[in-house]
Amino acid sequence: MPLLLAILAGLLVGLAYARRQGRAYQIPGLGAPGLAFVAFLPQFFAFYLPATRLYIPDSLAAASLLTSQILLLLFAWLNRRLAGMALLLA
Repeated sequence: MPLLLAILAGLLVGLAYARRQGRAYQIPGLGAPGLAFVAFLPQFFAFYLPATRLYIPDSLAAASLLTSQILLLLFAWLNRRLAGMALLLA
């Protein structure tokens, strides 16, 4: 969830910066944008969705978190040339 809030904050800051510069906001071209969403799903089901989090064993929840983090690292690696992705990789 914090990652989604960070993405929203970045979008708002980008919009404000573009408006201040007097130009149209352009979202940078991301490689595999769906990968970030797919990476969020295991965390959502294991930790945030009340209907499933009670029934998922701790070992499976840990595995879903690890899978999610690996997918996010892959997303960041595919987009490493964009500003900020090196920070996400770190």
